[in-house]
Amino acid sequence: MSLKILLNASTPEVRAVLTSRGRAIEYHIERPGSRGIVGNIYRAKVLRVLPGMQAAFLDLGKSVARSGYIHVSDLLGAQDDPSIKIDKALKAGQWVTVQVAKGPIGDKGARVTEQVALPGRLSVFLPFSDHIGVSKRITSEGLRKKMRGWIDEYRPEGTGVIVRTAAEKASEEEIRDDLSYLVKVWQQVSKKSKSQKAPGVVYEDLDLPKRIVRDMLRDDVDKIMVDSKEQFDEVVAFAQEFLPRFVKKIELYESDVPIFLQYKVASDVNNIAKREVSLKSGGALVIDTGEALTSIDVNTKSFIGKKSASLEDTVTANNLEACEEVARQLRLRNIGGIIVVDFVDMDDRENREKVWDAFHKALEKDNTKTNITRISELGLVEMTRKRNRESISQLLNETCPTCAGLGSVPTIETLAYGSLRKLREKASKTSDKMLVLSVPRGQRQFIEKQERSYLQFLATTYQKGIEVKDGNFKIESEKAVRSGKSVIQPNSKSASKPSPKKSQAKSAGSRSSNSVKEKKADSKNGEKRRKQRANPPRSQP
Repeated sequence: MSLKILLNASTPEVRAVLTSRGRAIEYHIERPGSRGIVGNIYRAKVLRVLPGMQAAFLDLGKSVARSGYIHVSDLLGAQDDPSIKIDKALKAGQWVTVQVAKGPIGDKGARVTEQVALPGRLSVFLPFSDHIGVSKRITSEGLRKKMRGWIDEYRPEGTGVIVRTAAEKASEEEIRDDLSYLVKVWQQVSKKSKSQKAPGVVYEDLDLPKRIVRDMLRDDVDKIMVDSKEQFDEVVAFAQEFLPRFVKKIELYESDVPIFLQYKVASDVNNIAKREVSLKSGGALVIDTGEALTSIDVNTKSFIGKKSASLEDTVTANNLEACEEVARQLRLRNIGGIIVVDFVDMDDRENREKVWDAFHKALEKDNTKTNITRISELGLVEMTRKRNRESISQLLNETCPTCAGLGSVPTIETLAYGSLRKLREKASKTSDKMLVLSVPRGQRQFIEKQERSYLQFLATTYQKGIEVKDGNFKIESEKAVRSGKSVIQPNSKSASKPSPKKSQAKSAGSRSSNSVKEKKADSKNGEKRRKQRANPPRSQP
């Protein structure tokens, strides 16, 4: 697999894309003034303890807008003692040192934990856990045993360490140096946390370019291209200190053509928040994100399959193609939480198994933890994907202020009748003699064309002049009635509320009434004549 990392740092907004075979598979973004807080360590003050939820809210300082949230399972000692209660461990006003495990999402504040983990290039240092772990991706049992021995020798007593996948080809000295660096960082954090008197950050994770180097630069990555000389120098200096064997993979991109455009991933990035994703053979994915879950609907759309193929074969081929794209979109958009994938229905059980195997295999390339269920008879796959920060669509988009996230807006008629109701309410409450209703042009045109009689009814009922004009919605009142063609003047006679198409209804009703009377008269005359013919009058004697 040919992997490249493209780092666009020539603008204030820093973006990074991981590409595979020329296609974007991961996208990261960081903006000045709004860096992510996942991984940061804070000196925090307990605000409220909620025994009913077994949770507490913490003040993380002025730099974090919303209070942090900690569950009882994230307290120190919770793994050893599952019976621990939040109100016994924490009290309002207590000071604690916590790390952000999951960033704020929507209206929810950051989730924090006392179980601090400091990530390095080759290892993760756990200052409060007496545990040694080795990445499952390091499969050699001999190497795993050797690494455990190294770590056990170099770690401070009572602390824990997890050896990362990146350490698979590292030497004992490199792992020792990486761990030594993390221990020093923790000592500084611990010292600062004890001396800090106000809630706030005591340790910030690296910025995006350095995090990309630390977490993503591996043996299977061909190179990192950086389009900023300043960032290139910083990244190289960081790599020389911590990852010297990878320095040669870092290159400066100097072309005038934007880096994403040059490597043909600009369209992938520009379309990253679109609802519909096209498949090569003509099918499509429709991605909808709700409050509770994300649904991904797989459609055949214009995919008709081979001429000799059956419907089952065509559907299966479309689903197999969708497996790779669904896995790619989950990773590219960083979609987390509960996810439901609706594959096109397949009757054959073997085909459902084939599609599930393909989907499971595609997800194995994702470094983020996922759990998936088998395909149901309806073609549904329920899954979860670990979420520790906002999805890309949440970072790039905001809820529409007009539709409030519904994806639809009221019709002109709905808005116009709402405006008329508010106009009547205003007319009933004010003693002023003139009302001016300002509404957008579409509403004004509809009201003047369809409901002018209703405006006349209001004017006469409340004895006020009424004018409708273009503008943003507003109802103004004036002391005296103005004249003018656009002003509806009140009549002196009492008004009756008009009904839709009243005049036509009345006219039609009159015609209908006369017609009925004529028919009744004709019917009576005819009946009389028939009786006379059947019973002719007898002659007088």
